[in-house]
Amino acid sequence: MRRLGLLLALIASASGAGAQTIIGYPTCAAGEAAYRAAPHDATRDLASVHTMTTDGFGARYVGPTGRALRTEGIGTTTILSDGGLAWRPRTDAQVVERCPGVVRVLRDLNTGQGRGLRLAAEVGNETGDPGPLRYLDPSLPNVDKIGPDYEATLSLGSSLTSVRWRDFLPTDPAIAPRVFDAVEGRFPKRKGLVGTSTLDLYPLMVRVDGLVAEDLPFEETLGREVPTLRRHLGAEVVGWAGRTGYRARVSGAWLDRPSWSALEVPGPNWQEASADLSITRRFRPVQIRTFARVRPMWASGLGLADGSVLWGEVGTERAPGGILFYGARLSAGPSGIGGGVDVRPRTAALGPVSISALARADRQLPEAVPGLPFWVSRGYAGLASEATPLALEGAPRPVESFSLNATAERLWAEPPDLLRWRQQSVWLRAEVDVEARQGETVLLPSFQLVEDAIAVGGPVRAVPAQGAAASAEIAMRFSRHNVVFDAPPRTFTRAEVWTRTRLVLAGDNAFRAARDREPAVRLGALAEHSPDGKLNLRARLEWRSATHWEGWPEPDVPAALLLDLGGEYTFGAFTATLTGRNVLGAPEQTHPLGATLDGRLFVRLAARLGG
Repeated sequence: MRRLGLLLALIASASGAGAQTIIGYPTCAAGEAAYRAAPHDATRDLASVHTMTTDGFGARYVGPTGRALRTEGIGTTTILSDGGLAWRPRTDAQVVERCPGVVRVLRDLNTGQGRGLRLAAEVGNETGDPGPLRYLDPSLPNVDKIGPDYEATLSLGSSLTSVRWRDFLPTDPAIAPRVFDAVEGRFPKRKGLVGTSTLDLYPLMVRVDGLVAEDLPFEETLGREVPTLRRHLGAEVVGWAGRTGYRARVSGAWLDRPSWSALEVPGPNWQEASADLSITRRFRPVQIRTFARVRPMWASGLGLADGSVLWGEVGTERAPGGILFYGARLSAGPSGIGGGVDVRPRTAALGPVSISALARADRQLPEAVPGLPFWVSRGYAGLASEATPLALEGAPRPVESFSLNATAERLWAEPPDLLRWRQQSVWLRAEVDVEARQGETVLLPSFQLVEDAIAVGGPVRAVPAQGAAASAEIAMRFSRHNVVFDAPPRTFTRAEVWTRTRLVLAGDNAFRAARDREPAVRLGALAEHSPDGKLNLRARLEWRSATHWEGWPEPDVPAALLLDLGGEYTFGAFTATLTGRNVLGAPEQTHPLGATLDGRLFVRLAARLGG
């Protein structure tokens, strides 16, 4: 692609698990978690996650659920599944699963321990930029870069406050005609301010978060970017009293049509308020946990006949450690009864190999994660367009699924070499997952380019799908580090190779079309080395197979071989990071209407003062 440089990153803190919703899809509250670089770039290290982007900045999850609508943009700090358990990302030192989604946790993330101030700025650019003033307003002082973005985090013990400013210009040649056609009287931008504050009042943890942004997220049902004024405000209290835990969260979200929108769609013009109340009780010595949760929601929007939704869930589970781990849950809402059961036998050992298994049956009600088709079925017309009419084949129905997972692991670890102060290990992991699903809503467009290829037109069908698919992943990791007791490794070398593949076993056309949007095969290798604990060098190579997007113009997205290189150096209170994405300059595209990204370079400078 020949486009303006890209993005700048964000850091926030991980605490709690509150969620907000934007037209129904839950996103982690501002400040929930952190990664550097664009949301799209941040998922590159996760073998179990594939995201698509149209502008090189926003990221939308593409995976087993096949749902096309995803909330993304300024303030979104996770890559969403769909609120369900359709996929389970790896969990290790770098990856955590929460609310629900995947976030990348940085080694240098200030999680609130100690006292101090953290400041950071980052700027990025892409090779092959078209040159000064080619797409930008000549009155603007800069034409080739985005940002810089800024962030500040003040930590006082386990209490902290974080503020981040993000700025991105979606002017790639592949999308520039669309975004310029979508706005009038100004230059298109994605920019906003995100803030969060967490106060530790043991045994209570109180958090407030907010967001104000001017955004241009890509909407699948329209096949183009939608100018949006985005606001959010939330508050949460989490605490424990003996063996009883409780959590209460209230939030409000507003998505408004700005005065500078030139689209014929009337919205989004969406407002919502929600509360999420839960209580948990632990029992000993058998380590059984019971919980109850209720979530009322009130929404209003153009044409919406009924914006109230009440959903609740109760359940129990036995903690791991016994012969059998189990969990059972029962939910209720306007569409009926849902719930699920999880069964996991105790990990078995076959010689040096450990084997674990998980069986899961689930029935997720549509009001548990009310997306755009849910609200359209109730009359919402804020994103209605005559050019791309959306037709529902019935109201969204409960998604029923059954899955089996088996994992085998083997670890070779040498005893510490005390003469060289060194230890090394090799870890091998293999996983197979088979899942059958029915009732999921899949968006199937029949788009053609119109208006001098600026936009697309054609009907969009929201249809229920059913089918079964299997996936397999194999990974091997080598690690060598120095052995200094009571101190982190100052020198280390890590290397990993992995492959992940998926196969549709059976299914209707909608089910297969949804799975064709993610690569059938991904292969990767990762290497990281630090000679002294201050300098950290990193390289990552990945090949991903081609994808097919049925119903889109030029639906085939080619395979890609991507090489990332990076280096980080810490000197005193300062840390400088240089990251190169796709340094080979291979065509990197994830959506038929999206940008084809060239090599990208990011420079980041962070300072930690005090603490």
